[in-house]
Amino acid sequence: MIMKLAKNRAIKEVWQEFNNVYPYLRIDFYRYLQGRLGSNNRQRLNKSTTLVNAGISREGEIEISETMTVNQLEQSFLNQFGLCVMVSRKSGSIWLETTISHNWTLKQQNDHGRELSGPVKEDLQSDQIDCD
Repeated sequence: MIMKLAKNRAIKEVWQEFNNVYPYLRIDFYRYLQGRLGSNNRQRLNKSTTLVNAGISREGEIEISETMTVNQLEQSFLNQFGLCVMVSRKSGSIWLETTISHNWTLKQQNDHGRELSGPVKEDLQSDQIDCD
């Protein structure tokens, strides 16, 4: 998949495009907060936020393949566009950050999410999605 990242795109649009290919994965955008240490140093951005307000450094395209690891995808967003993203995997009715399994490919993560979750429920309606 080749995803176009433009300043005027909303996070929700990127999220939906990614979710169409990987229904058991979610890509969240974050902003780092100055002066905070530890896991509380980032703030998840609302899905209505545009990429320019998320801090995109340039517009362009990113190639996302099922053989990429989560770590590679997150680093590509950061290195190419200055965007801080984190991938979460569906596990039953909750979303878990993939920090421990960040070296798994997107296909492995999505397949594992399918095994743990069964059918996907539509939750694109909410403005923010809980990771906790």
